[in-house]
Amino acid sequence: MKIKKFTMLSNSNILITSEKIQEEMISEKDADYTYEYEDYFKILPQINEWHLEPERIEDGLKVRPGFDYSSPNNNIWMQVEELRHWIKNISKNFEK
Repeated sequence: MKIKKFTMLSNSNILITSEKIQEEMISEKDADYTYEYEDYFKILPQINEWHLEPERIEDGLKVRPGFDYSSPNNNIWMQVEELRHWIKNISKNFEK
């Protein structure tokens, strides 16, 4: 959920917007079909029971029942300098 916050700077016509982000990337409902890997999670489709096929799961580990991945329970946060470095390097992929 994104909540917009608007702030009017005093004695000016400048309006600043910012967002508070509260995201749920993997819900409890997805836990039955979710596998964890070293650097990512994979939610496999239920169709044709693909979530049970070893060749799709590969070396993933099944997450615990009731697992969810969301902002409040994330314990891995970038420090400011890490984020700056990441933005600088990722932006190279979008340069012409």
